[in-house]
Amino acid sequence: MIKVFGEVLKPVSFPYLEGINVVDAILKGGGVTRYANVEQIRVLSGTEPLLFNLKQFLDSGKDEDLPVLEPGSTIYVAQQVDSVSGGSRKVYVMGQVQKPGAFETSEGVGFLDVIANSGGPTQYADIRSVRILKRNGTVMPFNFQDFTEGRTTDLPVIDSGDAVFFPEKGPEDDKSWLKLGTDDSLKIIGAVKKPGRYEWAPGVDFMDYLSNAGGPTEKADLAHVRIIKPGPEGQRISSEFNLQEFIDIGGQWADMPELSGGSTIVLPELPVNPTSQTSSWVKLPKENAIYIMGAVIEPGRYAFNEEMGILDIIAASEGPSAEADLSRVRVVHRNEGVARVSKLNLLRYFETGDETLLPKVKTGDTIFFPSRERKWVEQKPEDTVRIMGAVFVSGRYEFTNNMTILDLLAEAKGPKESAYVEKILIFNSSCCKNRSATFDLVDFMKDPDASRLPVLRAGDTVFVPELSQSNWNVIMGLVADAASVLTVIQFLTNLGWFTP
Repeated sequence: MIKVFGEVLKPVSFPYLEGINVVDAILKGGGVTRYANVEQIRVLSGTEPLLFNLKQFLDSGKDEDLPVLEPGSTIYVAQQVDSVSGGSRKVYVMGQVQKPGAFETSEGVGFLDVIANSGGPTQYADIRSVRILKRNGTVMPFNFQDFTEGRTTDLPVIDSGDAVFFPEKGPEDDKSWLKLGTDDSLKIIGAVKKPGRYEWAPGVDFMDYLSNAGGPTEKADLAHVRIIKPGPEGQRISSEFNLQEFIDIGGQWADMPELSGGSTIVLPELPVNPTSQTSSWVKLPKENAIYIMGAVIEPGRYAFNEEMGILDIIAASEGPSAEADLSRVRVVHRNEGVARVSKLNLLRYFETGDETLLPKVKTGDTIFFPSRERKWVEQKPEDTVRIMGAVFVSGRYEFTNNMTILDLLAEAKGPKESAYVEKILIFNSSCCKNRSATFDLVDFMKDPDASRLPVLRAGDTVFVPELSQSNWNVIMGLVADAASVLTVIQFLTNLGWFTP
């Protein structure tokens, strides 16, 4: 009789049939249940017990994997949980593996078979520090990573009763990385999310290591990445890589920096605010910086590269301040062999949008925004106009090409009540000879024709006389004096003291 029991739908006993195999017998029992351990079906056929792996047979389809039964055979389909039971034919896999537990072993089962049966190590496993716990009590260390990278071809021998232990990686503050030699590691420092010391391996490129470090931070200066590599006779070779250009423009992968064991990758950080982070921006090399001074909100020293323009650096300084003179911006070019200064009328650029008005700037250049509030003695005479006389605020004012005499009077807070506005004097000395002209403000207000306004030039002087200085007032003063004299003479005559 052939007997089938365990995790089958219908345990059964039936007469032996010539050529019957294990699968035929299981089908006689209605097939296996969902709790069956189909990889370890026990078969006692004749005098030799054996294990039948139904899953392996279904995967391979080979007849040699399907045993033929003899008369009187017994088949037992065990439950899945039975596979964790102990015994002399067991190998134990523990620690950071996908399916830790006890697994049946037999002759020819090796280390990789046992690890594969457990699902392999997890991402948290320290595969460099695997331990083989032998049945006799000895412990054998094994570096599984060396095997996977081809540095060794020897695998540990696994016997029945042995245990394989995959320890967990230490936390980030664990000093387990100290176990690596300098030539087997690579250091990433600076503006990356996870700076530290990483294991070096051939075939792993720059972008792989940068990704493993979490990538650069938002403040990383990708245009000036430094690569420090060990050189001959203990020297250090330093080179620079423009990662920003590689990302924006592209290039060949062969252009990526070549790394080796003992290398160091440094991602510098862009300076934050020169006024509040002095220690940060001072570290920035001067050949990578540009200077902006004067009437801007945040003057200082800023990182600069070839992809940026003058508007970028002005925006980085949070723009000009309220008192900035946008028409007289100066750019000092310092890296051209000889000193050169460019003039920029930023107001005209905003009015026209003409990009040719913007000078090209390079690292090392200085941008200066003068202030409209600077002292008049600091201004050149040919850039100003003067107004004096009967105005509220006489003085020297900055001149622009579109300024009229009305603008100048407004700058001076207007004429006083005692001003003789019918004859404002304008003295011009900017041409080949000195000239003067008069302007009747009252008459202009009656007929405001802009073409009648006198031309005002840089260097002119405007004088608003007092009303007492008008010809009519002078005459009236003389008349008043004469009337007084006649009144005195008449009085003396009446007294008899004076005979005309």
